[in-house]
Amino acid sequence: MAAVFFDLDGTLYDDRIYVEAGLRSAATYICSVHDVNTFEDMIWEYAVKRNFKTVFDYIIASYEIPGVDLDDLIEAYHDCDPSINPYPEAEQILTTLPDSCQTAVISGGKYGEKKLQQLGIADEFDKVYITPNNDTSKQEPAPFETVLDALEVEPQQAVFVGDNPELDFYWPNKLGMTTIWTRRPHTLFNSPDSPELRPDYVLPDLSLVPEIISTEHDLSEEPSTTLE
Repeated sequence: MAAVFFDLDGTLYDDRIYVEAGLRSAATYICSVHDVNTFEDMIWEYAVKRNFKTVFDYIIASYEIPGVDLDDLIEAYHDCDPSINPYPEAEQILTTLPDSCQTAVISGGKYGEKKLQQLGIADEFDKVYITPNNDTSKQEPAPFETVLDALEVEPQQAVFVGDNPELDFYWPNKLGMTTIWTRRPHTLFNSPDSPELRPDYVLPDLSLVPEIISTEHDLSEEPSTTLE
């Protein structure tokens, strides 16, 4: 394999820490304006919907909070400075991959560059693509095609590693990339029903990613066989 692309939140670090800090920051903002505590409801709603935007829609509607809109809460959510660290095997992988294997991050979350700085790994990647900064999403081919073109890599020579099958694998699969789902024990995401969303590999963490990259590389180098 010539390149490995990583999702960021939940893949390279435990984003539950960031989510809790962000929801607490948003709840603090609401409390400062309207003196109502919404944090526990936010946590409960996030556990059900797994999307902080729908959490905020629910809170605004349920509490009928005047003068507070979704953009206010998203800004407050990201106005936090949690102590986040990469998964231990993530740091090891980034320092041990062969020089011939390029690396990239494709993230659908806001403030991806800030998170990478907080994680201390911002300089470890050949390309970083944050979809909100480019008015795109991972539900479009553009992020993947842009990074493939930037690194001059064919899809068949690239791996995408993510934690959310619903968001991470449709376009990498369709483009012909190898896909890896890091399905950690605490994941909130279920196995996909659609074949288009199913990854090629399912791993409990990132530690076996280099082995898969090496295996896929060896397979691609094998001469094709012809039935006679």
